[in-house]
Amino acid sequence: MKVTIFPCGPVANESERMAFEHLRTRLQSEPGDGEWVLLTNLLFSVTHQLQSDEIDIVAIGPPGVRVIEVKHWEAQWVDSHVDRVRKEADRVTSKARKIGTTLQRIVRDLPYVDSAFLVTQATSKVKRLAQKEVRGVRFHTLNDWKSAIGFNSPEVLLPQQVKDLSRKLEPQSSVAIDGSMRRLAGYVNLELKSQKEESFHRVYKGSHPARQDRIVLHLYDLSASDDKNAEAKARRGFEALHRLQLHPWAPRILDSYQETPGYAGEMFFFTVVDPAAPCIEDRATDATWNTSNRLAFAQDAVRTLSELHAAGTPDEPMIHRNLTLRTILVKHDDKVILTGFEHTRIPSEVSVASSNLPTEKDQTTVAPEVQAQGRAAADHRSDLYSLCACLTHLFHTKEDDLCQRAVSVFAQGLTNEPEQRGTLKDLEEAISELLGESVPLPAAPPARFWTEDQVVRFHDRDYRIVARLGSGGVGTAFKVVEIDRSTGEDLGTYVAKVAREGETGQRVLKAYSLARSHLGRHAALSTIFEVAREWQENDFIALMTWIEGAPLGEFAGVFPLLADEQQERSSEALGLRWLRVISEALDVLHRNGLVHGDVSPRNMIASGGDLVLTDYDFVSKIHVPILAPGTILYCSPSFQKQRPASPMDDIYALAASFFHVIFEKEPFWYGGAQAKERGLNWDGVDRSQYPILADFLDKATHPEPEQRFANVAAALAALKAREPKEVVTPAEKDIAREPEPV
Repeated sequence: MKVTIFPCGPVANESERMAFEHLRTRLQSEPGDGEWVLLTNLLFSVTHQLQSDEIDIVAIGPPGVRVIEVKHWEAQWVDSHVDRVRKEADRVTSKARKIGTTLQRIVRDLPYVDSAFLVTQATSKVKRLAQKEVRGVRFHTLNDWKSAIGFNSPEVLLPQQVKDLSRKLEPQSSVAIDGSMRRLAGYVNLELKSQKEESFHRVYKGSHPARQDRIVLHLYDLSASDDKNAEAKARRGFEALHRLQLHPWAPRILDSYQETPGYAGEMFFFTVVDPAAPCIEDRATDATWNTSNRLAFAQDAVRTLSELHAAGTPDEPMIHRNLTLRTILVKHDDKVILTGFEHTRIPSEVSVASSNLPTEKDQTTVAPEVQAQGRAAADHRSDLYSLCACLTHLFHTKEDDLCQRAVSVFAQGLTNEPEQRGTLKDLEEAISELLGESVPLPAAPPARFWTEDQVVRFHDRDYRIVARLGSGGVGTAFKVVEIDRSTGEDLGTYVAKVAREGETGQRVLKAYSLARSHLGRHAALSTIFEVAREWQENDFIALMTWIEGAPLGEFAGVFPLLADEQQERSSEALGLRWLRVISEALDVLHRNGLVHGDVSPRNMIASGGDLVLTDYDFVSKIHVPILAPGTILYCSPSFQKQRPASPMDDIYALAASFFHVIFEKEPFWYGGAQAKERGLNWDGVDRSQYPILADFLDKATHPEPEQRFANVAAALAALKAREPKEVVTPAEKDIAREPEPV
């Protein structure tokens, strides 16, 4: 029998991998010419509780469609967690209902889409679960796989219908990049930082989609371990950090150790705040960081390590075992933040991670005994060696006398024999002698080294940095909170823009000054509250509205599902609605003689059912040659050639952005090269499902400028001509025909 598996997302744990492989091999071994399609790890929601909305298996075959949830539960666990099992049963029933509602649009007489649990534990541990039913959802063991997928039920679907149904789901589900999990437990843009072969404990960096908080997520897959104490071992990673929360140098825990949504009893996670601070390797390149302040940082690092060791017991100190140029961070006030606790040894307990050898890139800061025998051989003297190796990096390139003396001090901790390395107390005393008089408070570092909790004064108000939102060719954006200077109370959240270079800074400052007075006239334009009087290298250029939401680009590949969440009649309808909203917002700028200049998926924020245009780095006057283009992928050819700006350039970028998000396809990419002269690349896209939108996008991005929409009024008129029954909004009535130059 023919079976096709579409991996719509990454395998979350070993239990799922086992189930997928079992169904594939069993179906292939069955006689007959029937066709089955298994969609695995199918994303079927764009809410940010992703795992709750991820479907382990959608089995589509001649008997119909079945939604299957894979579990690694034992019968004893099920008996003792009745309420959780009921919630999981309700959840999978809800998923099946969504799938059924969606697919009945393709096959109107599609039978009821049922759901099932497929448990992957050994038969002896789940025998009592066979055919057990909870809230209408039945349990099946691997031996009972045919019942799980309804294999022996009457055939109701033709082979072509099986393909049509699978195509309805599969193209919308590509949310993984390079096999790594991209979303989990409400966090997005997850990037795997641990080694790929490590399946029990994985470490990711990511962010919260609305708050934009940067986090480090530790994920533990109990199904990847045969250890009876797997959960206790997993919990110790969190306990190591929990013991250190009173210390200012330990990353702050955000989410405590808990079950992963949708994987009760199987997977656990916790998160910590990802400190927005440079590591030693990066900060060492800062020429403004003088020798005295570097020594003050070194002194604080020694004291920090002493406190870490003391967090254990006299006989068994806590050992970090992972001090490198990347895991020691430098705050704005020359204080230390330690990270990389995944290898930390907790007294009287099993190590948080395996005692493997350090990676080759870390060898320069690893003690000789650890290089030879692995992390199991590390003790407090090994940490001393690693710290001295890291601190030496701050001074070895400088030739002044104080730096050379500092290098000599740290060399005492770099001997091959552990017993000859002295103590942290000796090292601290030597650094104090080098410092002599007390070190003055450090000046604020350059903006590229700003860290969370740093306070920046702007227009005589104080703003605390919450998170670094991102950096680009222009500069950096920060999420900041205004604080009351006397009480420390939070007064409001904003986005602060900083430009790193003089010429660019002057241009961006002018752009924000031009746009500021016009933005309160449309709800889809984020507001600029403050603009600097003049550009300064390490100061804010502007303060904008903080919008709780996610960039439109986050929904590439899942736009049809977003339309379902918004209760739109189709993804085309949502696309057209948002195109109108942003077009009207752009018209506010155009009627005042300005173009936005950088309409792109990252600069449009989806907040609830609304879409808001933000970021005014490239605002310029109409009919004036632009000084710099916006995002090259979306900007018009005339923008790339820095010709005079026109309203049609914004409409062009808007259309290209929506094409990319809705169809998850780079708009002008042909055979490995960008070719805007060929128009949008519709290869592989069924444009018949988007008749109005497709025509609009084609005209807006036509290779010949005279064939494009000259202004927003023309663009909206074209849409209205295709949708005569819709009521024209007051904003559309007020749109001017052609903007006047400023």
